[in-house]
Amino acid sequence: MDLQIKKLFGDKIAAEGGKRFGIPLKEMSFLGGFQNFVYSYRRNGSQYILRFTPGTLRTSDGIKAELEWIRYLASKGIAVSEPVSSWWENEMETISGSPVSFHVTSFHFAAGRKMGIPNASITLPFINNSAA
Repeated sequence: MDLQIKKLFGDKIAAEGGKRFGIPLKEMSFLGGFQNFVYSYRRNGSQYILRFTPGTLRTSDGIKAELEWIRYLASKGIAVSEPVSSWWENEMETISGSPVSFHVTSFHFAAGRKMGIPNASITLPFINNSAA
């Protein structure tokens, strides 16, 4: 993530995004992120994700298309982390900022584990394309 964007994102943005989805900042746990700022939270015994995406990296139309695709996959029986609507029934909220706005989305939590860096000692099959 760009260092300037990291400097622009803070508790004020996180609190506003949480508020729009009905989550107090104190109930949000920062998980990290690479291109997004990702938090987890609990509601009614279930776990969810709250994602903040800088407007410099993705447009609102791009995120809306992603959410539409996820809903389509879910409608076909594919196991996906479905979007969760905000208090205003929006699947995406935008926090306008200067110079960067943040798009906030929430999803049902999917259990899993963090992927590590592949073991460098593992070798993959080699294909020899040279003529014999």
